[in-house]
Amino acid sequence: MSEIRVDTIKNIAGTTTITTADLTNTPAFKATLSANQTISNDTLTRVTFDTESYDTDNGFDTSTSQYTIPTGQGGTYAFSYMLFVDDIDDTDFCLSYIEVDGVQTLGTQDQRYGSSATQNQILQSSGVLTLTAGQTVEVVVKHGEGANQELRDSHTYFQMYKLIGI
Repeated sequence: MSEIRVDTIKNIAGTTTITTADLTNTPAFKATLSANQTISNDTLTRVTFDTESYDTDNGFDTSTSQYTIPTGQGGTYAFSYMLFVDDIDDTDFCLSYIEVDGVQTLGTQDQRYGSSATQNQILQSSGVLTLTAGQTVEVVVKHGEGANQELRDSHTYFQMYKLIGI
């Protein structure tokens, strides 16, 4: 296999040095639930992601379940989340979306309706967000089942990473 080794890479004008950090999709994180989370009926609820699989720049806070864009790391981020909601009946709904700085972000919502008794629902969304340093990002969920429902820990996650070159 061939190998290329260099000390410095510069842009074509020779004015900007490109480092290995410029060639990685960081910052990045993935957060999960450590146990099922109870979601009250017809109540917008922040998902309590309290376990990190990885967090390259320590931007995810497990006490608030929010990711804060690190200083100097504004840019375009790819995100995805999946939530497993137990027992949504008949035509009852469940929905989720991302909030940036506490405001619902368009293009991040998923909404499902039950089609039979005690049907489990998977809510998921993925896409890109343009974010600036200091902004906070979190996932919220709501359902209209009539009684408390559970998010299953083994199927629920939230992850993001900064896209390079954009």
